[in-house]
Amino acid sequence: MRWVKRDQFVMDDGTMILANCGIIGLGPELTVHEGYDGDIHEVDLHENLEGLDWIDEATPETKKELADFMISRWTQYKERAK
Repeated sequence: MRWVKRDQFVMDDGTMILANCGIIGLGPELTVHEGYDGDIHEVDLHENLEGLDWIDEATPETKKELADFMISRWTQYKERAK
């Protein structure tokens, strides 16, 4: 997974996802959310999803890829705080 531009990320399988302002986080129940309406969408399908959340359809491997990416980002944040 890598960040492409402001709101877009690309997964290793080529899926483009949209997270408002590039913000991805976890809710109290370990649910994945993004920076505006809470839903992360596939970029190509964004107009047709009507509130459906991409992460609900993601494979376990994709969810682990997302977790590894976010762990890396938080680790970078932690290192910068020293």
